[in-house]
Amino acid sequence: MPGARPLTPIEERKLVRLARRLPLRENCLLNAQLWTGYRIAEILRWTVGHVSDASGQVRDKVGLRPAHLKGGYGSTRWIPIGPELRRALAAYLAQRRQSGPLAPEDPLFLSRHHHPDGTGKPICSSSAEKMIRRRLRQIADGDTQRLSTHTLRKSWAKRLYERSGHDLILVRDGLAHSCVSVTQRYLSGDGQKLDACILAGDWTRRPRSAPRRTTAWPLPSRPTTVPPLEEPAADPGWLPGFAPAAA
Repeated sequence: MPGARPLTPIEERKLVRLARRLPLRENCLLNAQLWTGYRIAEILRWTVGHVSDASGQVRDKVGLRPAHLKGGYGSTRWIPIGPELRRALAAYLAQRRQSGPLAPEDPLFLSRHHHPDGTGKPICSSSAEKMIRRRLRQIADGDTQRLSTHTLRKSWAKRLYERSGHDLILVRDGLAHSCVSVTQRYLSGDGQKLDACILAGDWTRRPRSAPRRTTAWPLPSRPTTVPPLEEPAADPGWLPGFAPAAA
């Protein structure tokens, strides 16, 4: 979604703290998108075998084939599973195993509804989007209109861009984009940071030195009455300095 915004670092920390208090399925779903950068439709394709090996241990990486990615092109996208997501997956899988053994092809994020044959059904995209959007609004500081599931994918991309030393090629590969121009749209500038930079460049806002104190001299008083005009002298008929010649 082009209009979605990434989370700020403070909002990310608030989301992680909130997720730890949520039901295990919801906690796992939030962490899956926050720490892998997959689209929500791609995450809902995860099966138990994508994140768990034959011994039941959480894998080191999760990968989706191109057929399960948007566009269906490229190669398998592998993303390492970090500590926070690993803990969430381990707890959620342990809860799932209490209801019976898990098969590798079982959907990971199981819905409360089932297929007609009784097999498990994954959460639909609309339910997952409502769930994530509701939690994002709980931790948002300010703008809540541009929050969506794509917010978590953009937050992942922004962290990768900063940690990589602003390497666009690396971020492009991490997001499995076809070209860098698409990646650049993911890394739109921070509006608050932009405002702060604009205000910092306003040199008129800097503190000024105290004004120099000068001695105020009294102005000469003006006459209150206007002197009468003098009568003009009689015109002699010749210019001054040139006497008329004798007759």
